[in-house]
Amino acid sequence: MSTTVTSVSDYPEYLSEETFKRLLTQNFGAQAQLRDLQVIPQKSFGNYSSDIYRVKLIYDLHGLSSAENRRRETNEDQRVLQVLVKVLFENLSTISNENFMYEQVLPEINKILHICGLESVSPTVYYTLKTKNEIHFFEDLTPREYIVRPRTIGYNEDETRLLFKRLGEYHAASLIYTESHPEVRNKLRQFYAVSDPALELFIEDQMHGNIEHVVKIIETWSGFDAIIDKMRKNTGEVFRNKFLPLFDASQAGLSLILHGDMWIANILLSYNSNDGKTNDAVFLDYQTSFYGSPAFDIHNLFMTSVQLSVIVECYDVIIAHYYASFRSTLLAAKYPVENIPSFQCVLAELRRTDYFNYYLLTFPFAQTMLSDDMTKGMSFNDFQNKKRLELNRMDIYSNARVLDTYKYMLKSFDERGLLD
Repeated sequence: MSTTVTSVSDYPEYLSEETFKRLLTQNFGAQAQLRDLQVIPQKSFGNYSSDIYRVKLIYDLHGLSSAENRRRETNEDQRVLQVLVKVLFENLSTISNENFMYEQVLPEINKILHICGLESVSPTVYYTLKTKNEIHFFEDLTPREYIVRPRTIGYNEDETRLLFKRLGEYHAASLIYTESHPEVRNKLRQFYAVSDPALELFIEDQMHGNIEHVVKIIETWSGFDAIIDKMRKNTGEVFRNKFLPLFDASQAGLSLILHGDMWIANILLSYNSNDGKTNDAVFLDYQTSFYGSPAFDIHNLFMTSVQLSVIVECYDVIIAHYYASFRSTLLAAKYPVENIPSFQCVLAELRRTDYFNYYLLTFPFAQTMLSDDMTKGMSFNDFQNKKRLELNRMDIYSNARVLDTYKYMLKSFDERGLLD
């Protein structure tokens, strides 16, 4: 077999020819024969949790008729399978919920969506491996013209509406699945609300460093003195005592299995070629999925990935749009009408978990706005490098979108009493 890979041995064992032969057999049967493969490592700006490879498999099927075999011999019957390989870093594999989600939860959620006449919310998984790493072989949606939007630009109103429609569909199917499989609640590791001092310390350190850097800029803004004092108080034990109780599912009026990391790098969008409008979205990266309030996914998507003008002008309308999608999906699935959570229940959850937005602003949102040049080759180890972190913060807080968002959101947080 010829190959365009310079040397297959240059790649890890999970990218060997034997791996892809097993993948083809598992999906197409023993008649599937690998003829060629191309492996291309992918640059992943802003992704610090995994290595990504794009693989093109060329294969054919034995056991065909004589005419079909003649066509195959002239390469007319060769088939192509585009695969995206995601290799979760070893130090994260032990805490990831992604394998469980893709093997047990998402197939059932997608079945519910299909019954409702809706599209899958996750890509097809062709193959999985669980060694010291967690490795997934997905359908590569690039040939179908799905793309990741630039994270430093964020979603416009049209994109945001489509995304919250899809999120409402996912949450509805998740609610149905969770209620029929209550045991799943204890099988998903809580990413935030756990007795994990190292994780808590990491989050607090990153937030504290970001806050101390940005307040030097905010000090030049008129009318922010009191807010600066409150920001500095909302760190350490004060932050922890306000933040961790948000994840107590017993306090939630509505709970289901969340995506857990809803932001722009984990979402693929496709567009209508005629008018340029969005027509579908697929969600990726479920390693931090957990059981909790849908408000966390809603807050995360808005705060990290939606343009400020859309938040300011369209927030209430889009929340209503999300709920309409959530309710209509439940109705399409024949969920008992009297049991459908009310719009007021969703609004109450958004209010109850509002402090989560302060965390999002001061850490995840800030980190997502790091420029592509700064994220090249970056890994989790760089979060321990004080010199590198300071350079990162200089880059983040030189961005006009970041500063405009801080200026608006901090005033809003203060008016809502979040920092008191």
